[in-house]
Amino acid sequence: MAEAERANKLTMLKLRLQQVLLPMVSSQCNHISSIVQTYEARKPSSAGTAEVTPVRKLKMQHMLKFMEGRQREIRDLLNLCSELVEQSAGGAAETVSQADDADAVSSGLHKRHPHASANLDAQ
Repeated sequence: MAEAERANKLTMLKLRLQQVLLPMVSSQCNHISSIVQTYEARKPSSAGTAEVTPVRKLKMQHMLKFMEGRQREIRDLLNLCSELVEQSAGGAAETVSQADDADAVSSGLHKRHPHASANLDAQ
C-alpha cells in the first residue's frame, strides 16, 4: 500500500506543477517578452518618455532567458513525475492484485488511482 500512497503523492505533485507553477512561469515569460518587445520597438526618447538604456534592455533579456530556463526545468520535472507515476502505478497494481480482495475493496485504492490517472491524461 505504500507504493499506492507514493503514486498518489506523485500525482498530486504533477498536478501542482501543471496547474500552478507552469502557468505562473509561462505568464511571467509572456509578460517579460512583451516588455522586451516594447523596449525594442520604442523609438529614441521623445517628450515625456524615458530612453531605454542598453543596460535595462540587457537586464530584461537576461530575465527572459532565466524564466525560459525555469519553464524548461518545470517541464522536465513534469516528465519525471509522469515517469515515476507510471512506475508507481505498475507497482501499485501488482501490490493490489497480490493483496486480499477484502483489503483492496475496503481501501478503495484500486478504484481511485486509475480514475485519477485518466483525469490527468484528459488534461
